Amino acid sequence: MSCARGVALLRATSPGGLPQAPRAASSNEQLLERIEAEIAFAKGLVELTPSRAAEWNPLIARADDIVRAMKAGRMRGDPAAEVAKAEQVLAPLGPEAKRYTVHSVGHAHIDMNWMWPWPETVPSPTTPSPPC
Repeated sequence: MSCARGVALLRATSPGGLPQAPRAASSNEQLLERIEAEIAFAKGLVELTPSRAAEWNPLIARADDIVRAMKAGRMRGDPAAEVAKAEQVLAPLGPEAKRYTVHSVGHAHIDMNWMWPWPETVPSPTTPSPPC
């Protein structure tokens, strides 16, 4: 059984459709993913705190506008500065957001009929896990 170690990889193909070596996500893609996750969290926070919707929805809309402009410009300019600007717009939601704990749970898919035999796929509770 193999253990995956945590670097996000994207599979790329050449113009001819042949696979290339996976590459690490670019810092711009990571910035975009981060601010989009923060905006999604802010929208969820509004659902949990409807009494603050009138105050927070315009801020979320402004942050969304910044992200849309970044995408429309194809991440030209200074994406880090734009993300920082959007995060500053969302800053008033920070104290409420910090009241929550986010649990991140990993998941791995194992095909039982692919490579591993049954005893390795479903070990008994007394079998120690192999080291990663």
